Amino acid sequence: MLIILLGVFILLLILCYFGFKKEIINPPVIFCATYTFSILCACLNMKRWNINLSYKTFWILVIGAIEFVLVSFIIQKLIKNKEENKYHEDEKKDEKKDAIRCIEEHKISNRKLYIFLIGISIYNLIIVALLICNIYKISNSFEPIHSMSQMLHVFRAHTSYAHDAALPGYITLLMKPIVASAYIFSFIFFERFFNDEKNKLKNNIVFLIPSLLWMITCYVQSYREGIIIYLLNIFTMSVLVWALKHEWKRKIKIVSLLKMGMGLAIGLILFYYSAAWVGRENYKGMFEYITFYCGGSIECFNRYIDNPVEIQVVRGEETFYNLISNLDSMGITNFNIRGRLTGHLEFRHENEVMIGNVYTAYRRWLHDFGIFGMFLLNAIVAIVVNTIYSMLRYHRFKSKKIKDITAILFSYISYVIYMHPIGDYFYFEIFSRAIITVIVTIIIMYFLMFNLDEVIINLKRKVENDKK
Repeated sequence: MLIILLGVFILLLILCYFGFKKEIINPPVIFCATYTFSILCACLNMKRWNINLSYKTFWILVIGAIEFVLVSFIIQKLIKNKEENKYHEDEKKDEKKDAIRCIEEHKISNRKLYIFLIGISIYNLIIVALLICNIYKISNSFEPIHSMSQMLHVFRAHTSYAHDAALPGYITLLMKPIVASAYIFSFIFFERFFNDEKNKLKNNIVFLIPSLLWMITCYVQSYREGIIIYLLNIFTMSVLVWALKHEWKRKIKIVSLLKMGMGLAIGLILFYYSAAWVGRENYKGMFEYITFYCGGSIECFNRYIDNPVEIQVVRGEETFYNLISNLDSMGITNFNIRGRLTGHLEFRHENEVMIGNVYTAYRRWLHDFGIFGMFLLNAIVAIVVNTIYSMLRYHRFKSKKIKDITAILFSYISYVIYMHPIGDYFYFEIFSRAIITVIVTIIIMYFLMFNLDEVIINLKRKVENDKK
């Protein structure tokens, strides 16, 4: 059954790739590509994990994929037809003028962009230093620290699993501008990189400083997943900016796809070796380790279907864990979910071989809301990501600033599609105070950067009017 499942997803991937005009960041293409890779990794471990895929697991994965693809097609078709009927040729010409004028405003702001970059980089460095000091303090309170890897191992064990320690609230809040600046300046980097004729990297690499600082914050928290998510999002952003520059008329060549594949392979190898760097214990070989992370979710979900777990605290405890935790902290609810559940799912084993504790996005939804609720939640995810993507693809924005912020936000949440074969990141993370705060910070920081002059002028006018 697993081999048949792989064949079905390969077929779906081919249909989506050509059916959605070879757009590799189109949500259904990402969805089918990541599931195909995950199922392939599971196939490579059939004997090791003794996989016997049930019919129920097979049909959930197939129907869920078909649902995602069909919803994507419908949403994109509806928005495309709506936008094509909305504008006439003269409005298209006006919009092009608006876009050109906005680009010129970006050029005028060069000097101020560098000032913002220097200011935010200094801020980020200060927060990174505070973060490291607090991580060391927490880790050292449990055992004497003698190395970086030990510090990260102890920190993760007590903050992520035992929940008997946590970073101060002000530190987590002060880190939001680091995330926001990483995405905003990455967007600026790609825009300039694809528009500069010469010395593309040399002239613009400075805009990647916030990205480096954000990845350092992930590293010192033993949060490799955050780095992976960021790189996936930035990959989406780079292709998106390239596509927008060429007005979606150019397609990525096969050679480029092969290069991306090589980049993925290198990334997976680095992921394997990074385990020791962040204090993770690893006794697996490279092949076993990589396929364990990328394919274990399929077999774990299969085993969950055969041996499900009962609801322990409240319905929605797995899907909306962070949301319920936030409501508990605000006194709105009193489930004490963090004290009763860790947020991590249980590990599954085949004899003495650990398969993992990730189960695809479907596990949490099925656990909390049953088959019907699971497919409904999957459809909602497809509607949201395809609506934003279709707006970027077909909507003719009159303001380039609105278009840019939409592109940044789509890039920021695109990882929920890539990670669908691993777990639910849409409801589990985006419906949380932390992610909502980051989104708001991105919007505020972007508009502050590109509208500061207007804000100052309006304030001066207000002061002058008050004096009169």
